[in-house]
Amino acid sequence: MLSSAEEISHTPAIALVRKVWDPSFDRSLLSGAEVSEWIASAETLISGVDKFPSELEPDWTLKQNYISLFKNMASSLVHCRTLPRNALCELNRFSNTAPLFFNTNGCFYAFDLFTSRIPAWREDLAWYAGRPNLRVLEIGSFEGLASVWLLRNILTDETCRLVSIGRYEIDSWPTLTYQRNLNSQDVQKRVSIHRGSLSEILTSFDGLLFDFICIDHLLTTSEFLELPLLAWKLLKTGGVMIIDDHLLSSHPIYSVMSPLCKPEAGIDRLLSTHQTEYVLLRDAYHMAVRKV
Repeated sequence: MLSSAEEISHTPAIALVRKVWDPSFDRSLLSGAEVSEWIASAETLISGVDKFPSELEPDWTLKQNYISLFKNMASSLVHCRTLPRNALCELNRFSNTAPLFFNTNGCFYAFDLFTSRIPAWREDLAWYAGRPNLRVLEIGSFEGLASVWLLRNILTDETCRLVSIGRYEIDSWPTLTYQRNLNSQDVQKRVSIHRGSLSEILTSFDGLLFDFICIDHLLTTSEFLELPLLAWKLLKTGGVMIIDDHLLSSHPIYSVMSPLCKPEAGIDRLLSTHQTEYVLLRDAYHMAVRKV
């Protein structure tokens, strides 16, 4: 039984993901035996996550996230033609044993690292629910799970507008998935989509002010050090800022992420820089503060 994030991080399944995703790694060096061992370990980990202690991992979607992670990697390794035929067949079998996407109310997603946050977001943003003429900024948009939830549950008035910024190009699969999900809910007219350098996009918003700002899916310590400070300038007095991943290093999925991603450093820098300018609303996996 998997009993801790540390134990998961040392499984062969996670070790090979880290190895393959290292830009300096030559995939042609992979052997068929390594691939077979990885698939067996991945299947064992997926089945073991069912028994993962809930007090260690609040995301009910953890299993789905590991399935998506491993199947996407398997799909990419299928193109590694230096692997023996039997290994390629195993990868094809593994990557096609279940859908890569799951359906939530007509939207399709490959990952879900948001659903478990909904109770906290609903509480922290309750004051805004149903109010007109809100302008909201979401930093780090991915496939649209949080955006759709905001538009359907908080920004329900037709006069509200969501500004979505993300790093993925406009023709990339995360952004195309994002657009399809908005279209499926008929809310696309209320969303302004910006993709590219997050810092450059935020800088271009100079003079705009937002009622509340949500920050998620930052990938490096440098982003966490820079972007919350830039976003703070765009937040109205009295506005709420939510920053996810404050406790990311304790999350099991962190074991496959870059060691350069240390969000606590950036979030703590924001709070220390503006320590007299906010009221703390929530100090948990995600931070929520109100600007005063």
